[in-house]
Amino acid sequence: MKFTTAKLILGISLLAPAPLLSSSVDSIEVLDISKSPTQIEWQTFNKLSPAKQQQLWNYHSSKGKKLGNWSWEWRIGWVRSCLEPSKRKENYCEQIIKDGLEDDALVVRSETVKHLGLSYQGSKDLKIIQLLANTYKNARNYRNQKPLFIQRYILFSLKQIQGKQAHSIGEELAAKNIDTKKYWARISRF
Repeated sequence: MKFTTAKLILGISLLAPAPLLSSSVDSIEVLDISKSPTQIEWQTFNKLSPAKQQQLWNYHSSKGKKLGNWSWEWRIGWVRSCLEPSKRKENYCEQIIKDGLEDDALVVRSETVKHLGLSYQGSKDLKIIQLLANTYKNARNYRNQKPLFIQRYILFSLKQIQGKQAHSIGEELAAKNIDTKKYWARISRF
């Protein structure tokens, strides 16, 4: 039987109901992680249970694939998925978040930062505050010694996370540049 991409994604037949990600690893191999996901792949990924997502991640990890081997759209999808409250403490998700903050693509780093702020809003989580502070200092987030837009996202995420530690670190980081200093002063009023 010949399958097209529309008929077989992650072992799912669109003609007949089948379990998502069958136990056979062969069904997972259909997914080309280096290419942008199709609409069907994206919908399927978002419907996977946490256990099936972990199975998918573990399969590709066992083949030596890390977050950076996935297309940037997939990387953002993994970050968003791993920041859901039910999954963010999973070991594989913690690694995905760290990798997302150090990703080669600025868009992945910035999306990770934005979603960290949303996911940990009001938590005062010191571990996340430190991850954001380290990301702020990452040399790839500067061009000609000037901060890129991601620094504003980091400052805003620190503001969302709240707490004395987040405020003092945000103030310290922002003070290094006049634009970020003004931005921090503006968002700190609320």
